[in-house]
Amino acid sequence: MCNPTISDQNPDENQSYISLLRKILTAKGVLILILVNIGITFNVGLQLVAPTITGDIYARQIYGYSGLNCQEASSTGQIPEACSLGSAYAQNIASYAAFVEFTLNFLTGPFLGSLSDRYGRKKFIALGIFFFNLGPIFLLIIQVFPNVNATTFYAVKALAGLASPLVPMFAFLTDVTKPEYRAGAFSILYFSTSALVSIIPEVAAIFGNLIATSATVAVTTMSLLITLSILPETLSSGNKQGATQKKERETANGVTVIGSMLRPIAELKIVNRDNFFRTICAILFLSHLVKGGEDVIFAFYANGQLGFSEDETATYLLIRSLANVFAYSVLLNSLIQRVGERKTLIIAMTCGVVFSLTYGLAKGTTLIYIGSAISGVTVMNIPTIQSIMSSNVEKHEQGTIQGVILSIQALAHGVGPLFLNYVFDATVDGAFLGPGTIFFVGTLLFIIAAGLSYSLSPERVKYKKGEETEGLLSEAENGNVV
Repeated sequence: MCNPTISDQNPDENQSYISLLRKILTAKGVLILILVNIGITFNVGLQLVAPTITGDIYARQIYGYSGLNCQEASSTGQIPEACSLGSAYAQNIASYAAFVEFTLNFLTGPFLGSLSDRYGRKKFIALGIFFFNLGPIFLLIIQVFPNVNATTFYAVKALAGLASPLVPMFAFLTDVTKPEYRAGAFSILYFSTSALVSIIPEVAAIFGNLIATSATVAVTTMSLLITLSILPETLSSGNKQGATQKKERETANGVTVIGSMLRPIAELKIVNRDNFFRTICAILFLSHLVKGGEDVIFAFYANGQLGFSEDETATYLLIRSLANVFAYSVLLNSLIQRVGERKTLIIAMTCGVVFSLTYGLAKGTTLIYIGSAISGVTVMNIPTIQSIMSSNVEKHEQGTIQGVILSIQALAHGVGPLFLNYVFDATVDGAFLGPGTIFFVGTLLFIIAAGLSYSLSPERVKYKKGEETEGLLSEAENGNVV
């Protein structure tokens, strides 16, 4: 084993990274977990298709529209008023649904994370996928039965916040990787999402929204069946015992079932352990406040303000997906090897500043495409923060810390759409900087996050430039950890 530094890195380093990936992928259950994640990925891709479906339905059900499909009509450059009103109505409903969904994530994330520390990862991954699958099913229903109110889809989608599959999935990965390599391990899951997320919008552009939704329902159902049948359990007996003993101590101290249900508040005290935790959680919150708002609002903004066609929306997502793939598969590992996790985080936040500013200035597709490529680099912050935080807690707290991370992300994703939608409503008629004001606000928030990233203490970052970057070492006695 070598301990490479900047001065002695060479082309063989790429081979060591390939070896690293090979060892991660051959770890217990990782390939199956990636297979399971395909269903979640298709669901994520469907969220960019949903606004065109619900906006058209609202235009017809509420505003009496009876013409061509709203997206087809908008692509001619003349957006029917009823379609604009239907899209705006759908944007408001989507913002409220996101708030409910991610508030539920915030409340249940640490609780389910700690349960997975005691009872295993598999059953909670399955539970999360079940709730996650409800959205595509009801999106299919409102297309097959046009008289069904589109709000039904958003109401059911909000229920997905009761149990997210992401907490136990990332805890699954912490079970099979050593702390200094978790950023790479987490990035593989994100990589698989980024590589495939554009498939459903492309299917929608070629074959139509109904076929795309049907395909998503089929694949998400298959993911659930795979989880129940062949996904292995990775929680070790030692970690399970540690978490169980912690629960027994809490019970002895008088913690009730209701207290357990309020666990998110108690678990979030980990955020207040010291200034380092408070700072990195603030970075996480601010960056996801912007990204959460973008995820919900951008499709409506692109359709309603820029007149994007289905092909242009699919192209936007394809560019962003390719940038994500590059960031997760090549750039993240390379930067962490060369400059460490702290500076990687600074670079990611700086890219957030640039992409938000680019979106705000965009009047057509060109700047949006450029911004989407830069936006793909910003996603490096997620596995980097997860790796840093997981390296600063005990082994039996891994599920809990992943739950806390999800709760902070959920809070940001819940508040972000409402906050940016409020800014949009206040500026859409030309006030301040016009409809693009939401992205200039995002630019400011990313500037603050970049400054906070710079202030992080290098001594608290587990993995820095010059540390070992070769393959994950096996805990041979367990046969689980690479």
